[in-house]
This record gives sequence, structure tokens and C-alpha cells, in this order.
Amino acid sequence: MSDGDGRGYRAVLVTSRRFRLLTRSIVALGVVLSALLWTFRPEQPVACAVATVVLIGVPGMLAVSRGVVTVTPETMRLTAFPIFRKTVPLDGVDSVTVATADPWRDYHGLGYRLAGNGEVGFLYDRGPAVRVWMRGGRVYVVGDPDAERLASVLRSAIAGRN
Repeated sequence: MSDGDGRGYRAVLVTSRRFRLLTRSIVALGVVLSALLWTFRPEQPVACAVATVVLIGVPGMLAVSRGVVTVTPETMRLTAFPIFRKTVPLDGVDSVTVATADPWRDYHGLGYRLAGNGEVGFLYDRGPAVRVWMRGGRVYVVGDPDAERLASVLRSAIAGRN
């Protein structure tokens, strides 16, 4: 979408190519191990089913995880596909700054992460990010390769509300 014209902004955030390759390799290994379990232990279907979920399901969710940032004139919505959505009303925003962030170093993981002291990270890869300072003290750190544009859209939406 465009910035500054009232229509908003939408960005899809994905993990690094290296992380995607790693998780897909783990899923492939899980498929092989699961097939071996079902082949050599068919008399234990519950154990095989649990192992299949753990070996394929968990890394599979990581392999397809992505985030979506959507800004309208009223809200910023953070969606961690496929399981979570948070809507932040822009009338509570105090200021917006551009920064850099690393999901592993700063928040110990990907997606929507609580870091303590009222700080929330929404990151899928290290690099440019936007810090959204709320009037109540909470800070949202949103990673986006086009952080300058996201900051511009947020500032325009905030200015349009004042």
C-alpha cells in the first residue's frame, strides 16, 4: 500500500533465507524419522503420532511462520501467521523512531515477543526496525526491511489524528 495518502501500509515479514533452509531441512528429517517410526513400530500408534507431531509439526510451523504489519489511519495490526494477532490503536502512540534490532539477541526468538519493562518485539529477521513509543510506557519494536517507510506512514497517521 502507499504511505501518507490515507490508505495505509502492509508488509509481510519473513525469516532469513538461512533460517528457512534450516527449518525445512529439519522438517524433511522429521518426515524420514516419522516414516521409520511408523514402519518399525506400527504397534505403538499413539507414540508414533506424538512423535510425528513433534518431529514435523513444530518445525513445520517455524518453517511457514511469517509476520504481517498492517497500518491504517486508526491502527497498527501485528499478525504472526498463523496463530496470533495484536491491534495497536494509533491514538495511544507518543512517538516513532527508526532503529535496528535482532530477534535472537534482543528478544530470544522470532515473532511477537515480550521483553520485559513494557517492551514488545515483533521481529522475523535482524535489521531495520521501528520503535513505537506508547503513552502508557509500552514500546513496540517492529522489524521491517523498509523501516523508514513504515515510520513515515505511522507518523503521517499520527499527525492526521492530531
